[in-house]
Amino acid sequence: MKSLPYDGGDEPDEHALAGRQVFGKIAGRMKQMSYASEFERLIIQSNELPPGKVCVELIEQAIRIADVHLTVQEQFVGRTELIRACFRSGIPRPMLAALTWCLAAIDRNEIQPHQIEFDVALWQCKHAVTWIPNFNSITYEQFEALLADVLKRYSAAGASPRAVYQIAAGSELSMGHPDRAVELSELGQKCVRDRFSESHAWELYFDIELLFYFDRAEEALEKLEPIWENPARAEGVFNHFVTAALFPLLECGQEQFAGKLCARIVPSVVGNLRYLDSVSQAIAFYACIGESTSALSIIDRTLMAGLVAHSEADRLFFSHAVSLAMKRLQNEGRSEVTLKIPADSIESAMPEGIPVSSSGVVATARLESWLSRYFTPDLDKFNLRNGNQYVSSLLEKRARLMR
Repeated sequence: MKSLPYDGGDEPDEHALAGRQVFGKIAGRMKQMSYASEFERLIIQSNELPPGKVCVELIEQAIRIADVHLTVQEQFVGRTELIRACFRSGIPRPMLAALTWCLAAIDRNEIQPHQIEFDVALWQCKHAVTWIPNFNSITYEQFEALLADVLKRYSAAGASPRAVYQIAAGSELSMGHPDRAVELSELGQKCVRDRFSESHAWELYFDIELLFYFDRAEEALEKLEPIWENPARAEGVFNHFVTAALFPLLECGQEQFAGKLCARIVPSVVGNLRYLDSVSQAIAFYACIGESTSALSIIDRTLMAGLVAHSEADRLFFSHAVSLAMKRLQNEGRSEVTLKIPADSIESAMPEGIPVSSSGVVATARLESWLSRYFTPDLDKFNLRNGNQYVSSLLEKRARLMR
């Protein structure tokens, strides 16, 4: 019988090589599909969770998979998801890093995002303008450069910069620059509304901020009356309206009404880092009006998150608010209180040196003194960055309202 090149025995080397190559390609595609599936699973799982650290960490895990095993498209999508999650969760640092990556990828033409993804990146540019001033390591010149860059991107996209100007005006107010804030606000009013504009409720909030800053509280509170009567008018913004109005209401002699508003928002803001400024305002407000039990109830649930907040501004205002609560307790003759904080959290999650025992017992005078030392460096840096004493004067004004 004539021998055949192949008789069912060992496979020729070139066939084996070709087979291994084909199998390798199939295995590679299967592995790629496996990574893509895991990436998608993590994103879906994160979207099913409430805002918070766990949600953000799941997306960061998905991004790590995308960066190593998937394409730039998945890397971009993962970061747009991270931007959304961080904004909802009040965690700005990874949000700003993700936004920077997305914009750089677009600038280098590494990706041609779908319109909705491009809109997400452009939309979140506004929120960078909001968050950046909360970090005292960011200079004012860097803030101005960021604003100029965002305005340039909106112009290139044919988008109205109305909201950018309005948000930037609020940031300028937070840094004690009222003239610049008015200038930006007026520029925003001249721009048309489009899909990148904020809601009418948010635009009212921007106006209210300016009125309160310039001591036109009565005018501001009059504009807010329809909101108090029908909170549905301010969906998504109601907590911010209350936060802005608490101390002006107190100064206008409407303590009882302010107290009702504060009690209304506390359940929805405690536990969400996005609303840490509202939490701080509530603690300071209760301390000022002598509702120390209410202040302590909030402190029990927020002390760990507040003292190690993701921005220096949140950390500063929270620490100052808790110090006011400790001062109030001393005025009431309470030299010692017990905070209801898990012992393992006190030992592992608190800043080093905080005078809280493992059982939660704290001397009020000692904690007040420690908090003052804790937030003063941040306060000094903000004053230096802003070129004024606005933040100091704001904290002093709150302390003077202590009754």
